Amino acid sequence: KKEAGMSLGSTGGSDEDDADAGVLPEDEVLDRRKKAVEALPPVDHQGKEYPNVSRWPYVPHPEVSKMTEAEVRAFNKEKLISATGQGVPRAVATFDQCCPPLALKEALKHAKFEKPTPIQCVAIPAVLSGRDVMAIADTG
Repeated sequence: KKEAGMSLGSTGGSDEDDADAGVLPEDEVLDRRKKAVEALPPVDHQGKEYPNVSRWPYVPHPEVSKMTEAEVRAFNKEKLISATGQGVPRAVATFDQCCPPLALKEALKHAKFEKPTPIQCVAIPAVLSGRDVMAIADTG
């Protein structure tokens, strides 16, 4: 089990290595969190034109689509997944079921990620569907 504390992307080494890599020491990060932050000025959106945001239409993987409601409930129960909202996409069991682009598949394979964590099982399809997600998990 990992020690309690904050991981800032460092893979080990000395504090000097962290300074060279642009990683802040944990106590400095905590000090910055306590610092008062000025409120941003309000933005007047009247009359502003914003570009259309095109979303990648998420299409559930055939293996996910063919699952029965009982199978979905059993999977969610096994993984301790609880998701609420309207039209919540079904959770996936593998990264391949997320239908990621080839570059992402290769990056996951290179990083030796074998399967998604429970929170990723449900959050990835929701995010790919263009949904807002607020998630809480032991894994972060």
